[in-house]
Amino acid sequence: MKYCYKRPAFDFYDTVAMECWLSDMAKKGLLYTGNNLAYFRFLKAEPQNICYRVEPTTNDTLEPSDEMLSAYTDAGWEFVANQGNQFFIWKSTRPDATELHTDPIVQSESYRRLCQKLTRTAAFTGLCVVAIFAIILGGFLVSDRPVTLFLTSPLYIFLAVSELFIVAQVVQQARSALRIKKMLADGFSLSHKKNYHKEYRVYRIINAVSLLLSVLILITALLTLTTGWRKSTVDVTEPLPYLSLDLIEQSEEFAWAEPTFMFDSDIDYNNYVDYSWTPLVPEHYEIHQEGADQSHKWPDDSGYYSPSASTEYYRLAFSIFAPALFDELMELHLWENEEYTIYEPDAFNRTVIAQDEYMTHLFVQWGKQVVYIRYHGYADLGKKLELLANVLSSQ
Repeated sequence: MKYCYKRPAFDFYDTVAMECWLSDMAKKGLLYTGNNLAYFRFLKAEPQNICYRVEPTTNDTLEPSDEMLSAYTDAGWEFVANQGNQFFIWKSTRPDATELHTDPIVQSESYRRLCQKLTRTAAFTGLCVVAIFAIILGGFLVSDRPVTLFLTSPLYIFLAVSELFIVAQVVQQARSALRIKKMLADGFSLSHKKNYHKEYRVYRIINAVSLLLSVLILITALLTLTTGWRKSTVDVTEPLPYLSLDLIEQSEEFAWAEPTFMFDSDIDYNNYVDYSWTPLVPEHYEIHQEGADQSHKWPDDSGYYSPSASTEYYRLAFSIFAPALFDELMELHLWENEEYTIYEPDAFNRTVIAQDEYMTHLFVQWGKQVVYIRYHGYADLGKKLELLANVLSSQ
């Protein structure tokens, strides 16, 4: 025997649509035999005219009672399967089979119990979604870098959107059951005939979007986890979007600080590069550099001159996020209780330089690129902007 599996592309709680769909499958030679998780199992056979009836279970049992089986068999119906402990599915090939229900008000009672289950499910799902949103929102509220968190952790956003789709599906299920229950309670019998193809197309779109979101979440998680790396600067062969410390200093006495290795790794933690990727920030570098000049000392005689520079580089997928990231970096790195000499050169889209004795903070936004450099040393970064422009234009 050969089987195939299909997933209904519409709300299963629309029982009339389900009955019509199963009958149409039988006319194509696909006979419903049961379920495998979310998929319906069909036996490939000769096309047949089969009527199906889908009705809510009276309790959580997997099979109808002996009394129900006997009564339904006498009426010309055969039990096929239990679907998700929610519905019994019956079939009949007899033209003289009588309807399972003749009193719509009595039949509405089974849908009333189903609606109660769905209401509890919807309430529980809603509470879970609210809790997830609260956790996500709380993470953004307590973070001192909410913009950076949003840009570099898109899984939060994908998770929130996918949760909304789950809620939408549960609500749609409840609406379908409530609509049938109300019609029966008002004394109208089910017609068992419906043109479900329009709803079929809509539900297929919903399923496709849900599947796409799931795939995007998986791919994003895998790429985020596998594309990032940390290396010593000397081990990076590709061009980096930064001002090299030796070019900032431009001194014959300049030398790179002696390598410092930690955690049994081969990474020089005096001069290293961190790289990460996310859909909203395709290139994110954090670059730390330290130098040494044994021919000079700091003015306070605290030791030999040892300039350093730390760079944060962001190439965004969309330039609309650049101003907010620029402002956040300034707010994060410029402290209110410190006194800075601040000036804004006419370079790039936005440029701010803040100086505090031997510490210089340089903030740059140029199109989709945002750069922050914290430099500790004697050099004037304001005179290095053309050099930085050459570096950024090559990215």
